[in-house]
Amino acid sequence: MRALLLLVCRLTLRVFFRQVQIVGLERVPAGGNLMFAINHPNGLIDPLFILCYSDRPVSFLAKAPLFRMPVVGYFVKAFRCLPVYRRQDNFDPAQNRVMMQQAARLLAEGCALALFPEGTSHSDPRMKPFRSGAARIALSAAQLSGAPVDLVPVGLYYTKKQVFRSSALMLFGDPIRVLGQSLDVQGEPPSESVRELTNELARRIGALTLQAETTEAVDLAKLVERIIAAAERDAGSAISMSMADRLALRQRLLAGQSSLEGQREVELLVERVRGFEARMRALGLRIDQPFHRSGRGAIRSLFGRVVQLVALLVPGGIGLVGHYPTYRLVGYIAFRYACKELDVLATVKVVAGLLLFPATWALAAAWVGWQTQAWIGLSTLVLLPLCGWCALRFVELMAALAVGGRALWLQWVRPRLVDDIVTERRAIRDEVRRLAELLAHA
Repeated sequence: MRALLLLVCRLTLRVFFRQVQIVGLERVPAGGNLMFAINHPNGLIDPLFILCYSDRPVSFLAKAPLFRMPVVGYFVKAFRCLPVYRRQDNFDPAQNRVMMQQAARLLAEGCALALFPEGTSHSDPRMKPFRSGAARIALSAAQLSGAPVDLVPVGLYYTKKQVFRSSALMLFGDPIRVLGQSLDVQGEPPSESVRELTNELARRIGALTLQAETTEAVDLAKLVERIIAAAERDAGSAISMSMADRLALRQRLLAGQSSLEGQREVELLVERVRGFEARMRALGLRIDQPFHRSGRGAIRSLFGRVVQLVALLVPGGIGLVGHYPTYRLVGYIAFRYACKELDVLATVKVVAGLLLFPATWALAAAWVGWQTQAWIGLSTLVLLPLCGWCALRFVELMAALAVGGRALWLQWVRPRLVDDIVTERRAIRDEVRRLAELLAHA
């Protein structure tokens, strides 16, 4: 059953996210006691990543109320999650002592344990203060099992975590080797060791994520990074930046912005970036919109997309008709129940989709089988999800074709405007580099 659920989780991530990048998996030890400590920006989507991409079976610590929820409760039990009893959920925290012993037994059986030291999912631009649970469990498990525990920091980063077909990055850091220490009469490790390990863990996970004092600062760093990447592409750079490279650049931009905050040159650069963003939006283009150097290259790219659209026309059309009403219903449910909580919006979408889309396929297959023959109904049950995937690709290609076609039109009709856009992106990139050099020599 666990293997089947993992397959469902992998398919879910593959469909919801257009791109998933995993970096540093080779740093995870192959044997021994293993724990993962992860930041928590995206509700129940976060644990899916470690479940799907860890080479070892993983169990989680999960707040006790989750075990009572429909669908979610089934999943947490199937993956041998351990309940955490919190006072705010009207439980006695003393019950967690039994959980500590269960965690040590799981590690001794070869399972990995994953938990979120922030304690709750959120959408703040900076991580919440870490709770001591991860350090306490690691130190206690090392003592109870008689073997060290490798505590691996993990950073999760999403381009737009609540948006269907966005991108996600999971970064594994170097493991922290935790040695066993004497426990007191209540089974607790030394408080000083717990505090030091908690602080070290917060520092390491913080280095794997994007953090700032305000959401506006994070958004600005994203804009500048996209402009810089586009300027490099405009200059003919053949190197494509990975998500990890982009995250690292955004981290450097935030660090530089924080160091130079309040300086007039930085304020002028921010105004320039905001003005450029508004201009591109008015033109109906992305801020990092690619422009082909030759009209022939642009036409070849658009022609390739048109060919793909023609090939997907029939199955994509069937998929659109069969899935669009359910897609809209999932969106309504998500925004009805989680519109103000971005950290759980994707979770609601995924749970609703896992329930409603299979129901749609089953109902459509039953209706077709009733109207025709049973084997045709069974064929519908198999083919309709495939048509849904074709519809997804069809819609994405249509969107890319619309934006690419507009860019090509501007290259033909207003070439000087395109030259101005390319020049402005290069100028912003050069100004950022100049400020970085000033900061380096300060």
